[in-house]
Amino acid sequence: MRSLVPVVCLFVVAVLACGVSFASLSLPASVPLLADKTVQIGTVDVSLDGSNLIVTYNVTEPNWGLLDTHLYVGRVAPTKAAPGKFAFKHGGLAGATTDTYTIPLNDVSGTLYLAAQADAIFDTGVQDRNGNEIFHDAGAWAAGTKIMAKGNWATYFSVVLPPV
Repeated sequence: MRSLVPVVCLFVVAVLACGVSFASLSLPASVPLLADKTVQIGTVDVSLDGSNLIVTYNVTEPNWGLLDTHLYVGRVAPTKAAPGKFAFKHGGLAGATTDTYTIPLNDVSGTLYLAAQADAIFDTGVQDRNGNEIFHDAGAWAAGTKIMAKGNWATYFSVVLPPV
């Protein structure tokens, strides 16, 4: 009898790449940051500091960095997958490996929905014939549930805040 391990592994990778429904996470939480749908380049970490929500993009893989980040935080799940229209955004990160948002909550409790997107860059370590570094640009999203059934692979996840 052949081993089922390769089939099971393939199924798990396919489920993660398609965007699985994640149960709401307790804080602090850490969600994989995936570039090009399947390459984990780091995490998006969510915590509370007093009455502030802290969301930090952490790139942990060598040669990867952030160009800009976009963040949706809301009481309802996002319905549009246009990160440029998210309320929170940071640009000009020039390959930084961390980026943090501090968002005042003002007596909010219950479930919050987050969509964390980044434009990432990978230094290939290769130069063209003119001696210029070759980089690969990639979209990255925190793993979660697909925002739209069809279209791009934008995802969101949710966290549960403690009672106020």
